[in-house]
Amino acid sequence: MKSAIFSVLFLALVFATNAQNKPNEDSVITHMKDDVCAELAKVPASDFTADNFQMKLGVQMLGIFQKYNDELVALYGDDYMTDQAKAYEIGKKVGMQLGMSCKAFQEIIMKNPELVSAAMGKNAKEKTVQAPVEKVKDAPKTAVISVFGKVVSFTPSAISFYTIQTDDKKLVKVYWLQKFEGDDELISNPLRIIGKRVVFQVYEQKVFDAKEKIYKKIDTVFSYSDKVAEETIMMAPAN
Repeated sequence: MKSAIFSVLFLALVFATNAQNKPNEDSVITHMKDDVCAELAKVPASDFTADNFQMKLGVQMLGIFQKYNDELVALYGDDYMTDQAKAYEIGKKVGMQLGMSCKAFQEIIMKNPELVSAAMGKNAKEKTVQAPVEKVKDAPKTAVISVFGKVVSFTPSAISFYTIQTDDKKLVKVYWLQKFEGDDELISNPLRIIGKRVVFQVYEQKVFDAKEKIYKKIDTVFSYSDKVAEETIMMAPAN
């Protein structure tokens, strides 16, 4: 009887010790995000382009991985740097937090529509096309801007639109005037992104208001993604 009790107590002690030694994953990812964000804040957003983003962020991420190596080994194993699936998962988690709470990262996304296009294009190429897809009409590249923020509402009408709350608390309407990249994910349920942080790429377009008999300028959606933070950061692999 005493032997059985001793065994139970011993196992309980082992499990308790292992639990105490293993770092909290959410805490580690948050600290990594904070460090990456601090590094991004040191560089003007205008210094980042679709061509150099992978190199710049990759160098920063490598340094952060090295700083938290002991914690990452404890969480993911010794092979977390060489195992692409593990490295991707870590980068994905850091990227999602950057997109949600790092102002420097958000500024880079908003000021670099080419970077957003590259990330969204990368995601689109990885999808398997099951049926012919109607080609999306090209928008004037010089007029494309990125609207990044939380989706507040969707208003269905003759010209449906989403209302986005940006990080500076402004409300921006983006209009669903024609087919755009990513709309296949919204057609069946346009309300699925309410409350989510997304990026809409838009361009200014004039439409005729028959009631007021004037032309009005609206922001027409050119492309969309609710995974841009994740896709963008994964352009810069940690290894």
